[in-house]
Amino acid sequence: MGWKLAANSLATILRNPGTAVRVTLAPFALAAVLSVIIWWFLGVGIDTVTFALAFGLIDGRVASALASATVIVIFVASWSALAWHRFLLTGEVPGALPAFDWNRTGSYALRSTLITLSLLILLFPISAVGMQVLTISGLLGIDLVRLGFSFLMTGLMAFLWFRLALVLPAVAVERSLTVSESWSVTGARAEVILRAGAIIVALDLVAGALLDFAPLGQWPVLVLRLLLTWFFALAGTSLVTMLYAELVERRRL
Repeated sequence: MGWKLAANSLATILRNPGTAVRVTLAPFALAAVLSVIIWWFLGVGIDTVTFALAFGLIDGRVASALASATVIVIFVASWSALAWHRFLLTGEVPGALPAFDWNRTGSYALRSTLITLSLLILLFPISAVGMQVLTISGLLGIDLVRLGFSFLMTGLMAFLWFRLALVLPAVAVERSLTVSESWSVTGARAEVILRAGAIIVALDLVAGALLDFAPLGQWPVLVLRLLLTWFFALAGTSLVTMLYAELVERRRL
């Protein structure tokens, strides 16, 4: 059943490409414009940020620019995800600019950030030990081994995320649900969630790896990577929504 859940998550985007674009295009365009304005006031350009990240020379201005961009992206991603959840759960079709609600978007952004940070802190020791073992053994230099390790860590992160993240579609429909309740209600479907998450992660990693060997220029590859990120992020949001509908609302989408 895991493959069917993964396939349905991907199919929701392919069946509704117009809606998928509408829930993301305008919000992220606004985010880009707002980020450019803030960076302009800070006197920071993309070349400055790239140089600072490459050589570890992050001063106050660059740190402020990165922090502002991060906050904007999290907030806008929450806005888009809310619109996608509501489309799948209630049939609410977004306009050119999805409906916006400060309270819902802020709550969604806060919850998703806390879940992500908690999982990163939890998994950091495992990832660090794994990288150390691969380095000592000399296996880190093998592309297939690196890809396999990335798959394991990303798959574990995705599995835990899907177990905890039912609180997010709950925000979209203004229903109270705690993280512990999300973990509890997904317990019976843990194996299916693991398989579905692994399939989506594997497809994402393989597609990204193929781009590394594609005979394309820098800009085409960048555009394709952005499209892949958009597609699989929306697929993950679809999967969480389907799990919420099935396990909390007791219906199938």
